[in-house]
Amino acid sequence: MRRAVAAVAVLLVIVLLDYRQGGEDRARDQREDTLQRSKDISDAVKDTDAAPDWRDQLRHRHQ
Repeated sequence: MRRAVAAVAVLLVIVLLDYRQGGEDRARDQREDTLQRSKDISDAVKDTDAAPDWRDQLRHRHQ
């Protein structure tokens, strides 16, 4: 009986550690996704800022 309880306890510890590691991996993946999205947005804003404004182009056309 003791062996069965010990085996169940060991299995429970393994399952809990595996579950915890999976949660850490998901959190890391979410952080990486957030950082990548932030970088993509930053790059898009830089590209937009570098492009001439369409209003300025229309003003120059009518002057």
